[in-house]
Amino acid sequence: MHRERTTGHFDEFDAGDFWARGEWAQAYFEPELSAMQIVAAECVFGKRLPDSYVEFSSFNNGGGLARAHPVPQPTSWVKDHVAIWGIFGIGRTASRSLLGPQGARFMRDVWGYPEWGIGVGDTPTGTRELIMLDYRECGPEGEPSVVHVDRGAGYAAVVLAPDFASFIRGLVPVEEFDKPRLVG
Repeated sequence: MHRERTTGHFDEFDAGDFWARGEWAQAYFEPELSAMQIVAAECVFGKRLPDSYVEFSSFNNGGGLARAHPVPQPTSWVKDHVAIWGIFGIGRTASRSLLGPQGARFMRDVWGYPEWGIGVGDTPTGTRELIMLDYRECGPEGEPSVVHVDRGAGYAAVVLAPDFASFIRGLVPVEEFDKPRLVG
């Protein structure tokens, strides 16, 4: 977990209206990112955080969203997208941060989300769905894909993007999709 980090993943990314405003959005936001926070998270999960996630967190360390990502197949919730409620900050003080009381570690330890990944965001369904970094193919030092994991469907995982930077670039305002319709 000690290699030089790369940057430049978001050189042309416009975060102008990316983050949601409001008190609820602060549940995801951590103060300025530090090397100690990164090391602590990597030690807890036993996996190296992707450079793009660390870089993104250096601009804004977590926050609430009103965004969605298209899905290649229906989820148990909707047929064409997954709504993203927030991105977990790297730290432990915000309730919905990686190590916070309702963040990624909580989702793994309390709700049984798989240890092959790290939760980096959640959806409006609460604990039923989680956005995770998937290390199954790349190993703990590699570049994980980003998946949607549905606890209600036996922790089924659907790939959303090959890496975190592509996932962030693929997020669109939730209004671009029809109102959610339950599947089945």
